[in-house]
Amino acid sequence: MKSLLYKKIITDFTLKIVIITFSLTLIVWIIQAINFLDFVINDGHNFQIYFQYNILNIPKIIHRIFPFVIFISIFFQILYYEKNNELLLFYSYLNLIFFHYLILIKFYFHPN
Repeated sequence: MKSLLYKKIITDFTLKIVIITFSLTLIVWIIQAINFLDFVINDGHNFQIYFQYNILNIPKIIHRIFPFVIFISIFFQILYYEKNNELLLFYSYLNLIFFHYLILIKFYFHPN
């Protein structure tokens, strides 16, 4: 049960992070590629340099938007869990685990 629960949470968050990262990176990359057209037109460089410069700019874009993507994906995934009452299930499961550990600690330190 525990591994299924963790696997579901990790796959949901990972899928959401990948989708949002790809979409935001594509949007920002297109906007910056349009701005770099000025680099080709005014300075007289060829399109090969333009495409290389745009491709090499993608890791910088991902690096800058990744914290924002993490926040958005966690926010939307928690809203999804709340809407489907899955968050209540996770919360009750965590309370059950915490309660068991609390009982074990109590009996360990107070055997009477």
